Amino acid sequence: MDAALWLALALPLLGALVVRVAPTERSGLLAAAGALVSALPPWALLAAAGAGEGAASGFGWLPGAGLEFGLRLDGLSAAMSATVATVGLVVLVYAGGYFAGDPRRRAALAGLLAFLAAMQGLVLADGFLTLLFFWELVGAASARLIAYSRDDPAAAPGAVRAFLTTRAADVGLYLAVLALFAAGAGLGFESERPEGALGAVVGIGLVVAAMGKSAQAPLQTWLSAAMAGPTPVSALLHSATMVAAGVYLLVRSQELLAGWPLEVAGWVGALTAVAGAAIALAQSDLKRLLAGSTTSQLGLMFVAAAVGGPAVAIFHLIAHAAGKAGLF
Repeated sequence: MDAALWLALALPLLGALVVRVAPTERSGLLAAAGALVSALPPWALLAAAGAGEGAASGFGWLPGAGLEFGLRLDGLSAAMSATVATVGLVVLVYAGGYFAGDPRRRAALAGLLAFLAAMQGLVLADGFLTLLFFWELVGAASARLIAYSRDDPAAAPGAVRAFLTTRAADVGLYLAVLALFAAGAGLGFESERPEGALGAVVGIGLVVAAMGKSAQAPLQTWLSAAMAGPTPVSALLHSATMVAAGVYLLVRSQELLAGWPLEVAGWVGALTAVAGAAIALAQSDLKRLLAGSTTSQLGLMFVAAAVGGPAVAIFHLIAHAAGKAGLF
């Protein structure tokens, strides 16, 4: 299974490179084929996890400091990887027709595949160091995709707002990782939260980072602005990828965040669930209505993760991914 872990990242990245240099008229077919091939390792990982198998593969980045870069297979990573791959396949098939006739469609399709590769790295990460690396790649790739249209005056400002809002929240993840390292707790997901001020930094930092990626109040405005991106980009961001990363972080860090950090996340999610629904009802633009709906549903996932139902949160995430991608 070690090879399948790395192939889950490498194949969509290779597909992006092939599509980028291929003839424009064949880019749609090649992108769909690349997404299909890229989905095979995640499906194999899901089957292996269902059979009770687990795996981890990595290498020492700074062995003397105990810093490693690696991937893992368990039930959570397998479910998320398969969801990302499946939704990505559907979106890439649709995108081939959506961008037909667009002279820049190779860039769009390659960008979608590269985004999938970054998201696979995020959900398969075997520790906070690896997660942080791919967390930032996901943010950068999403901003590029949102700003794709050169004719829409709202595209570039929407991408800038999304990038700056999520980057500001990502400071929390950096501080949390630094606090864990300073406390000597290690950067594994099973690390114990330190006592005192460092523990508070870890708890607050992880919750704030999750809030930013999952567009939770008061950081939800970037998601509406991101609707200036092409429809396939919106479908991917809203379903199983970028906005799902915050929920995934909460579920992956359940033990580390036990206690008051999860309570804070739960109250934030409850507030966002109500506010997002109200915002959606006030919209006349369909994509912005769906953006409000997404923030509301993500808020409910935050509540589920906070009250000790991580499996419920992931089940809701997968069901929402299937439904929301179809709506877009």
